[in-house]
Amino acid sequence: MVGLEACTCRLDEVREKLARVRDFLARERLDAVWFRRADNFAWITAGGNARVNSASTCGVASVLVTKDAARLVTSRVEVDRIFGEELAPHGVDSEFEPLVHEWWDDPTHVVEAAVGPETLMAVDRGHMAASLAELRTPLTRWEAQRYPEIGAGVSGVVEEICFGLVPGCAEREVAGRLWGELVAAGFAPTVVLVGADERMLRYRHQVPTGAKVRRACMVVVCASQGGLTVALTRTVSFGRPEVGLARAHGAAAAVFAAMAAACRHGASYAGVWDAAVAEYAAQGWPGQWESHHQGGPISYGDREFLLDPRCEGRPQIAAPTAMAFNPSVPGGKSEDTFLVTEEGRLPVTVSLPEWPQSSFNRDGLEIFRPDVLVL
Repeated sequence: MVGLEACTCRLDEVREKLARVRDFLARERLDAVWFRRADNFAWITAGGNARVNSASTCGVASVLVTKDAARLVTSRVEVDRIFGEELAPHGVDSEFEPLVHEWWDDPTHVVEAAVGPETLMAVDRGHMAASLAELRTPLTRWEAQRYPEIGAGVSGVVEEICFGLVPGCAEREVAGRLWGELVAAGFAPTVVLVGADERMLRYRHQVPTGAKVRRACMVVVCASQGGLTVALTRTVSFGRPEVGLARAHGAAAAVFAAMAAACRHGASYAGVWDAAVAEYAAQGWPGQWESHHQGGPISYGDREFLLDPRCEGRPQIAAPTAMAFNPSVPGGKSEDTFLVTEEGRLPVTVSLPEWPQSSFNRDGLEIFRPDVLVL
């Protein structure tokens, strides 16, 4: 059971988010916003889960916000469970009025009946999706408080499994362990990639296959809890890493360090991008940023948006914001999640003490990066 203090925090969090939405309504001269996506449901309810079918972007419940009410839209099948298991334990059920439809009805009908025919309403799909997603940034202080615990939990599961790897295990076998252990620990995996040996060199997205791990293995995970998502990559070598692997991993880690050092409250995303491009060149891999995305802010999606050469027009970085960068070169990738705070940077996906680290000095800052684990 969630404690009283935690419930109060979640209630305050929901109220702050509803205030953001109503400011948006006033700014855009709208009457209502309908949050249909499951990631936005998690955001507006401070951690509620509306997913039954994990393959769908929309869940079995949604939230309709007007100037004077917040209504939880769901079917008669789901209403008791959503209020009883997703809202009441966090103490936020009082903020939402039920708007119930029959399971065979389209929820659009009850929503349109509730708001009226003349209502100007935005929906978080189509052309309004990006504008509404911007309401999730920056994080609330309560989300920033939850993030490190989520990150430590996910990275702990991933690294413990990495420590247990042995030559001859199949990529799918490793992926199965990751999925199972993450779910058992209370996390929802959204991405699990495992690449062995040559597949690490050839592909940036190593969707698990039956290939056996012989010399080295790369593990990539995105997983969430209460909607908040973290991302990390870890690399394992059986015996001393080959020269090419060590060099590639070191180059990617150096780019990550340069990007992290450029992240400050009030800094520009363009500055972070420029730091990445310059460090790729300094490491002898100019232009490698063209071969894969570099990551970006993260919260209720695997990324809120991706940094790219066109990020000049992005708003400045505002604390607290979670970042997950993933620079890569053939055979090497460095990925973790951290918070940009007003004081600096706070690691979120923190490695176990036994995991080897490398340090990089960038702009007077010492930044530690997970090294290749040698087994």
